[in-house]
Amino acid sequence: MHTPDIMTFQGLIQTLQQYWSEQGCVILQPLDMEIGAGTFHTATFLRAIGPEPWRTAFVQPCRRPKDGRYGGNPNRGQHYYQFQVVLKPSPDNIVDIYLDSLRRLGIDPLTDDIRLVEDNWESPTLGAWGLGWEIWQNGMEVTQFTYFQQVGGLDCKPVTGEMTYGLERIAMYLQGVESMYDLVWTRGPQGTVTYGDIFYQNEVEMSAYNFEHADVPGLFKAFDHYEQQTQALLELGLPLPAYEMGLKASHTFNLLDARHAISVTERQRFILRVRTLTCKIAEKYYESREKLGFPLSKVYSKRLDFGLGASERGEGVYVEYMTDAERACNNAQNSSVKSITSEDFLFELGTEELPPKSLKKLAESLAELVEQALDQSGLGFSHIRLFATPRRLALKITDLAAKQNDRLVEKRGPALAAAFDENGKPTRACEGFLRSANAQANELVQRDNYVWISKNENGKTVGELMPVIIADAIAKLPIPKKMRWGSSTAEFVRPVHWVVLLFGKEVIPATLLDHVAGRHTFGHRFHHPEAIQLNHADEYEAALEAAYVIPDFEKRRQQIRSELAALAQKKQAHALIRDNLLDEVTAIVEWPVPLLCNFDERFLAVPKEALISAMEGHQKCFALLDHHDKLKPHFITISNIESHDPSRVIQGNQRVMHARLSDAEFFYKTDLKLPLTHYAEQLKTVIFQTKLGTIYDKTQRILKLAQFIAKEAALSSDECDAIEKAAKLCKADLMTGLVGEFPELQGIAGYYYAQAANESNDVAVAIKEHYLPRFAGDELPSTLTGQIVALADRIDTLVGIFGINQAPTGEKDPFGLRRATLGVLRILVEKELPLNVKVLINQAYENYKTCLSISDDIKQNIHDFILNRFRAWYAEAGLRLDIFNAVTAQHADIPLEIHRRIEAVKHFITLPESTSLIAANKRVSRLLEKETTRSENRLIEEEKLVEKAEKVLWKAYQIMREKTQEAKQRNDYTSILMASAALREPIDQFFDEVMVMVDDPAIRFNRLTLLQILRDWFLFVADISCLQG
Repeated sequence: MHTPDIMTFQGLIQTLQQYWSEQGCVILQPLDMEIGAGTFHTATFLRAIGPEPWRTAFVQPCRRPKDGRYGGNPNRGQHYYQFQVVLKPSPDNIVDIYLDSLRRLGIDPLTDDIRLVEDNWESPTLGAWGLGWEIWQNGMEVTQFTYFQQVGGLDCKPVTGEMTYGLERIAMYLQGVESMYDLVWTRGPQGTVTYGDIFYQNEVEMSAYNFEHADVPGLFKAFDHYEQQTQALLELGLPLPAYEMGLKASHTFNLLDARHAISVTERQRFILRVRTLTCKIAEKYYESREKLGFPLSKVYSKRLDFGLGASERGEGVYVEYMTDAERACNNAQNSSVKSITSEDFLFELGTEELPPKSLKKLAESLAELVEQALDQSGLGFSHIRLFATPRRLALKITDLAAKQNDRLVEKRGPALAAAFDENGKPTRACEGFLRSANAQANELVQRDNYVWISKNENGKTVGELMPVIIADAIAKLPIPKKMRWGSSTAEFVRPVHWVVLLFGKEVIPATLLDHVAGRHTFGHRFHHPEAIQLNHADEYEAALEAAYVIPDFEKRRQQIRSELAALAQKKQAHALIRDNLLDEVTAIVEWPVPLLCNFDERFLAVPKEALISAMEGHQKCFALLDHHDKLKPHFITISNIESHDPSRVIQGNQRVMHARLSDAEFFYKTDLKLPLTHYAEQLKTVIFQTKLGTIYDKTQRILKLAQFIAKEAALSSDECDAIEKAAKLCKADLMTGLVGEFPELQGIAGYYYAQAANESNDVAVAIKEHYLPRFAGDELPSTLTGQIVALADRIDTLVGIFGINQAPTGEKDPFGLRRATLGVLRILVEKELPLNVKVLINQAYENYKTCLSISDDIKQNIHDFILNRFRAWYAEAGLRLDIFNAVTAQHADIPLEIHRRIEAVKHFITLPESTSLIAANKRVSRLLEKETTRSENRLIEEEKLVEKAEKVLWKAYQIMREKTQEAKQRNDYTSILMASAALREPIDQFFDEVMVMVDDPAIRFNRLTLLQILRDWFLFVADISCLQG
């Protein structure tokens, strides 16, 4: 057989075709249409639907208009190649099969750092999702590996395994070149032909088309046309032609996206339109294959095995339906653990690489759930220690009791009168009780007019209890998305490969997630792939460390932190270590090896936030800072192997980082060629929301509302000018390339571009900070200008989205209104801005009058929504809700004043007198509710105060009112309520000695007036009657 030359692009493709042909794949040709990934090929998308087995491999040229770089990026272009592999159902050893393909290409996992990094893939336009990984080689993503769970909205049964090789990236590594344009495509009689010879001019011209010249109005029309054609073909029962039209609509959408013609908000609507089409296509395609009797099922049923694993051939697979807990309980009956009193217990669940961001939480939850179950079962133990690595979750329980204590169990049956008939025989009720207690009539005992059964119950053994406890804990783990694999019905966060259950030296028989428990674990995927026999639970940690695995998460984390500090010190620097990144990296590696890498100093001219974002977000690396917190041209990556050649790992990571930073540099320099005002004008072409206009329209509304707020706050003309500029430019950077590539830099990019345009620091900072707070607990805008623009932005969104009847429902909040509202409240309260939200809502509506008609009911709904978020905020902080309700019963419009009143009430309820005053307010409230002749500004007629107690109360009130006049003028609510302590005795005496509802109408009215005055005085702060007594 001819051996292709893998040192050419052509030979690389031929090698992969040859390898996957050997694995039973049908080698196909590319789909002859513009598609963004091999996943869109009919051999992937459509063949993943239904029960038919399928294996295929093919090269697919891909078009992603947004990835164009005019030929200026060595790693990225709008046109590139993928090699797609589809295995359905996914074999048990699919990861190993894939890794062997890398070895065929000359990639050695003991030299190159190969890592499986979580990638929960989703294609909204295809209505498809799956779980899997990005496969990294020395920091560079070379393959996307996915277990399809759903396609076209249909569950994948069986599960399809998909691998998508990034051919250019792999070829660059193999050929040792820095740019894909320098890749050797082939060597022949005419000499060497490079990738650039074939594609460079195409990349330059197509980038210009995608970003500058694609006709936006024409593309919108084309999208509508393709959508209509798809629907028409579906009605004719032609899913395959319909799919082609759907693909055309999808590519048109991608062009519009590249032209920044669709806003983030509107983008979701277009995605939904494409998704609706593909889901209908999937249903029609399934129906068409079903009518044909799923013919490929018959073809492949004639082939032996078809490369499937044991579980997929039906070996050892349970046919009957049983839960894991039931299976575990059944199998546990055979446990041989009998005579030991206590021992160490080990449980390990061996998996494919687990999601790093949730690994720590999964391990902690597992330990908590097992501990709770042990406490409930009465099975004694000393300590639970958890272990977590990318390929395992484990627990070691020290001194676990071998069985529960025996106990006397007493059960009460029917009353004596109902237990026996006139002949002294057990009644039907009594017989039922005996059956439920598994007892005989002669075991009945009479006591307290009832019949009882007393039995000694033997405690259950570890072998009976632990499989059930473990199975139940696994089922309760907080896993947002579980997956299936192959033909198995088991579900977990990633495929499971082994289970260890040891009690001392003994294996506890059980079956969990379709795997029989044993005593064999596995070490590092590459350094020690062989099975490791554990003779005792105590051997676990030492055995794994000898096999290049540090199983203790915290130990591994601390080792990484220490080595980061030591390595950074060599460059007179410190590592920027964020806890979330440290946790993530700890969860990616089993054997951490830190490596110091460098990047070109020229990149330091790019905003450091962009560089750090590339290092942390994309590459999972740690930036180095000097003692002034300035970025240094170094970074540290944490490898997962002790490489035979660490320099190759370093060089690979530096090459990838160079490409990432080149991207940032390219966009930054390109963006600076035009002023920020230019990008602000471009916002006219981007839809914010179909019914609410463009993002430019939104910035105009933000401007008007910000100007109104500035006027309300009586700001100076200079301050108003700064607010006006910041409002006009606050969204401009959304149209820049840097934000397009690094969305998390929105606002930050605008800050740098505003500085470059010589805008004032106040304006630049406001542009950056108006997005704050981004999440609960985030910092707030530091300047008044930023605070006002941030408020205007959020309130405009709130009013607009409510105005089109898209308010949050249940857990759905697609526009993030809950988060936005909390941001409004935090700014108003923490930055002490005494603004009235009702006034702001009304003013925001004024800016929408040309496109919306908002009823008073909707305005009230918005106000109620804000108030409810305020209530939730306080509830999360532990505030008694009766305090919140007492304040907002009378004062619900100015959040800052609500907050100050709440603080006052919190102080008030600490007074010894508060209980009596609360009770008195409740009594006053009830009396006044009965009154039918109420009026405002009622005055006391002192000559009609006839009883001593009412005179004393009136005098006490006057004294207190005089003392608190200044406090009332400055809204010092705490001083006002604290002064009320002086009223307790006079009020109590009044109610003890004075009848309010006397027959004399004048005296009755005067006394009610006194009570109304007292109540109004309290109501100035809060309705004290709402408080719990």
